[in-house]
Amino acid sequence: MQTLDNNIFVGVTANREIKSGMFAAVFNREKSALSAYNALTGSNYPPETPIKIVTLTNVFYKGRVNDLAFLLGDRLVVLIEHQSTINSNIALRLLIYIALVYNTVYKGERAVYGSKPLTLREPEFYVLYNGKEKVNPIEVKRLSDLYPNVEDEPSREFNLDLKVTIYDVNAPENAEMVARSNDLNGYVYCIQRVYYYQSMCENDADAIRNAIVDTKRAGFLTDFLERFESEVITMLLQEFEVDRYGVVLKEEGRQEGRQEGRQEGRQEGRQEGLEEGQLVEKRATARKLLQKKMTVEFVVDTTGLSLDEVLDIQEKY
Repeated sequence: MQTLDNNIFVGVTANREIKSGMFAAVFNREKSALSAYNALTGSNYPPETPIKIVTLTNVFYKGRVNDLAFLLGDRLVVLIEHQSTINSNIALRLLIYIALVYNTVYKGERAVYGSKPLTLREPEFYVLYNGKEKVNPIEVKRLSDLYPNVEDEPSREFNLDLKVTIYDVNAPENAEMVARSNDLNGYVYCIQRVYYYQSMCENDADAIRNAIVDTKRAGFLTDFLERFESEVITMLLQEFEVDRYGVVLKEEGRQEGRQEGRQEGRQEGRQEGLEEGQLVEKRATARKLLQKKMTVEFVVDTTGLSLDEVLDIQEKY
């Protein structure tokens, strides 16, 4: 069997650009990534443990790159942070992500088609939820949750599955876990301070600046923030603006879709027409959101349409 130091990941482009989201900028560093992993899993890898950052560049959703991927021994760890509502399709998104990783790794490799077995690092998937909504402290979502009639076959072994563990890093139940990593603790503290100052009706820029002052005063991320403070302010301003813009677009799309759907429903004047009107409303919402360059995943979340339906609308319009 092949050894794990065969450089099969040499083709993966590591994302080390400070223009990424703050989370990616903090944790796309070897020691910080290892510290976060130890905190999440309860493992105790020493700081000198070799890892390799293999985060793909610009492949994730919502216009932000707040993801992290790294090699640790025989594992390929994918870690994501986001502040929007946890999505039921997160396992599918991560399946697409890991497929992109493998496609990058083995693209053009004759070994994939040979008889000699390759050695695949076992993937692990984690999401850190850092938003304001109330969610479960720890939640597991699986790709098989999306299959129809799964509850009727609880012991079934699926041909394809993927498990992702989601942590609400703001939940009191996870405070001890977060505190195991100084960088993770500092990142969570900084975002919480931003939320605090926003709640005091400060504008985003002032809230972020005050949060950075508090974070450094508390002894968190001091070197990082001293070096990249202006970039961090820009990154966080962009992240909050993306979330706020997304909320506005959702409501605009719903309102325009409802109006269009009601008009067609009234024209039919029958139950079938009302049902069709609801579908028209969803399609109109999808069209509006796609025209405003929102991602397919965002449109699926907003409208409740299937992925195939949204892709069909995207192709037509």
